[in-house]
Amino acid sequence: MLVGPRLNLHNHVKSLIRAGELNATYVVTRHSVFSNTRPTIFTCNAIITTMYRAKRYNDTIALF
Repeated sequence: MLVGPRLNLHNHVKSLIRAGELNATYVVTRHSVFSNTRPTIFTCNAIITTMYRAKRYNDTIALF
């Protein structure tokens, strides 16, 4: 369920994706994996899909 900090993270990541900021998305996601606010499956799916469409396969594998 997306509530609180996880919802904020998801919205932040989605706004970066919509803006085309894939490098910033990568950094924010990488940082969140090691913080208390871990990304949900919805956030992970959005990132994987975006990185795949941008042909950034190595970045996708490195994240997950």
